[in-house]
Amino acid sequence: FRQQRIDCLSHREQMPIRRAIQMVFQDPSAALNERFSIAKILQEPLDIHAIGNRLQRRQAVKDMLTEVELPGDFIHRYPHELSGGQRQRIAIARSMILKPQLLLLDEPLSALDVSLQAQMLGLFRRLQSKYQLTIVIISHDLGLVEDFSDRTLVLHYGKIVELRETAALFAAPQHDYTKQLLASMPRKLGKIRF
Repeated sequence: FRQQRIDCLSHREQMPIRRAIQMVFQDPSAALNERFSIAKILQEPLDIHAIGNRLQRRQAVKDMLTEVELPGDFIHRYPHELSGGQRQRIAIARSMILKPQLLLLDEPLSALDVSLQAQMLGLFRRLQSKYQLTIVIISHDLGLVEDFSDRTLVLHYGKIVELRETAALFAAPQHDYTKQLLASMPRKLGKIRF
């Protein structure tokens, strides 16, 4: 990250990197502490990184709820009181509250229905544009990859077999494994834009 190996840094040296790189996990239910209120879940990263005073942190939490299109009164709720889509938005808010440079999304749409998937993609695009955010999507959903990604990296048994501009990769895959993947992809009648 930033031309620097990060696996051999001390805890103290990793702190700025941990702030700059955030992750949204596939299952928000497993990633959110059920015993914490939404306010505490969202404020915890600010506390860990000592960002702002108490009032500034509370305001940042409210602002981030607005950013992910959730009402401000959600600060008093708990994860088990929310729908799957709402929990996913809380997981996104928690990751975005530190204003990272890089956001890793692990199968971000796999647990959501089609209408929620479209909403989430719209949210990711807005956040990406507003915060000049680099987003890395880890996904088996080739339609999502094709529609959202500028560049695509294909792994086969943990090895990179292809890394190209997404449009070029989907138009003319070079590696046999990539060709097999794309051949297994359902055909679209028309391109859906989110």
